[in-house]
Amino acid sequence: MTDDYRGASVRPSASKAGRPRNAVSREQFLDAAVTLFSRQGVSATTLAHIAREVGVTSAMVHYHFANRDQLLDAVAGERIMPFLDTMWGLITPESLADPAQVLRDTAACIFDHSVRLPWLAPMWLADTASPNGELGQRIMHLLPVDKIQQLTEGIKAAQASGRLDPRLQPQMIFMSMVGLVLLPFATLDSCSQVHPDADFSTEALRHHVMSSVDNLLCPPR
Repeated sequence: MTDDYRGASVRPSASKAGRPRNAVSREQFLDAAVTLFSRQGVSATTLAHIAREVGVTSAMVHYHFANRDQLLDAVAGERIMPFLDTMWGLITPESLADPAQVLRDTAACIFDHSVRLPWLAPMWLADTASPNGELGQRIMHLLPVDKIQQLTEGIKAAQASGRLDPRLQPQMIFMSMVGLVLLPFATLDSCSQVHPDADFSTEALRHHVMSSVDNLLCPPR
């Protein structure tokens, strides 16, 4: 993938000549925000927490964001939506000829982004996926309802033809698949503590996640 996404963990770099030591970019504050959102929750994170994470005063945050709502808008628009746009872009009239493959490709897309963006899974499950979440509220009205409906109709057709399990609720298959991908990432630390000798490498997780998705999508035998 060639999308330019920022990393999850941020600390100010050494100051350059002629640049104030506490001069921090807007992107660094957004990176610090998503790191804290994934670690302690969105609602529990203040601008002061974000400033402390970066290592500057709150005044520096306000230089880029007038208030917390403005920062949340920026996180939704500049950190979450690029990922969602990539994911929803997989749903096209051509790809819907095989909705099961669309779902597998979407699962792979979410997996790759979760590897690159360690904050994505815990923040998504804690806030973004909820219509009551502060970030969830911001992206809810941006969802491509037409594409979601087209995918649902494609799933129904695949169920009718025996390519997908007809016992599954077509309106829930997509979100069930998303959960199969994101939940292992969101609970990885806990699982590692309970099972310290288990293989939780990226490749092992990929095999587990994609096998789980295949089992979900496999028609009954």
